[in-house]
Order: sequence, then structure tokens, then C-alpha cells
Amino acid sequence: MSLLTNGFEGGTAATAITAGNSGGASGDAFNSVSGATYSITHPRETLGAQLAAAGATLQWNLAGSVLALRTYLWITGYPSADFDLIVGKRTFDSSVRLRTSGLLQVFALDDSGNVSSTTGGIAVPLNQWVRVEARFTRGGANSVTTAFRLYSNPDAGATSDAQAITTTGATAASWSGIALKWASSSNAWADDLAASDVDWIGPKSLAVRPPPLSTAAVHRASRI
Repeated sequence: MSLLTNGFEGGTAATAITAGNSGGASGDAFNSVSGATYSITHPRETLGAQLAAAGATLQWNLAGSVLALRTYLWITGYPSADFDLIVGKRTFDSSVRLRTSGLLQVFALDDSGNVSSTTGGIAVPLNQWVRVEARFTRGGANSVTTAFRLYSNPDAGATSDAQAITTTGATAASWSGIALKWASSSNAWADDLAASDVDWIGPKSLAVRPPPLSTAAVHRASRI
């Protein structure tokens, strides 16, 4: 059983994220990175990842019959063309796509080239943190299932939208990796990524910070 996590807290703002500098205090290093930068814009804690409009990838090479990914995502607009947002890597990739409408769409592709897809009913909210989770499953009956869960309240337990689709064909090879991707007309931000080879991951609880002391409280403390 593997659970990989990365919160980007070990980086330096405005520095390109690479496979080499993405580990350490940030968490589990990515195996492949492009188009991502450590950013202080919209972080959930101190740092997050800015995903370049021209294209970005954050990928872990993780094998299994089930792979799941969690990302917190902040987007400012919808793409001009549909693209793969979260990808389950195999010889024949499956994906969760972000459509021009802002809706999420699941694609399941088996080894015979059979494709099944269905689209959700709620657009990803703009200009706020949301949580998106995806799960890719290779079933015992040579089936491939792709599913997503959208959480408009990013740390909620109840989904805002969810869809799953299955296709069945020739023997389906296991997954070899899972990736978050971005390709749009504007940058996006991601934080607190996690990947599992077991099941859905759920939210990350942030540490509760104490409120700042008032000026009066600081003045009283200075006299003690």
C-alpha cells in the first residue's frame, strides 16, 4: 500500500518545480514535472504550485490495479478546448477531463480501444479552492473504470458532483502512473496533492493556527 503526498512547502517561491527539488519538506518527490512553479499566490499554507497556461504536468509513477489522485485546485477561467486534467497512465490512458463549460468528464479506455465517457453536471467553481479526486480501476473482468468526485467546499465530506464510467474489452494492463495536468488560456494553482494505490483519499486537514495577539494583549505581555 502506498500513499504519496506533496504540499510544496519545501520549495522557494518563483522557482521552477522539478523532479529533483520537489521532495524533502514538500513530501514525496514527483517522477516527472513540467510547467509548474513554486508560488505564494493562493497557497493553502505557505506555498503551492502555479500551473502554466501553456501546459503543466505533475506525475507520480505508481503501479497497481487501482490508482487515485487528490488535488486542491484554484482556476480563474475555463479552457478554450477540453483537456485531460487527471490522467491514469497505462498503454491506453484514461482520464478526467475539464471541458470548456467547466464541467468534468470521465473517459475510460480499455486495451481494445473501446472508449466510454460521461460528463458531470456542476461546473468547477472559479476563483476559489476546490478539491477534485479521481480514481482509476482495472477490474477483474478486463474492465476499466474512471471516476471523479468534485468538492466545491474543498474540505467537505459530501461531494458537489460525482461520475463514473466503465468500459470492457481485451485484457487491461495495470496502471503505471497518475498525473495532474493543465493546459488552458490562464494559469491555475494546485496544492496538497496525494496519490494512492488503494482507494479514494479524502481531504487534508490543515493545522489550526492561533489568532494573532491584539495590540493590547502584546502591551500587557510586555509588562509581565
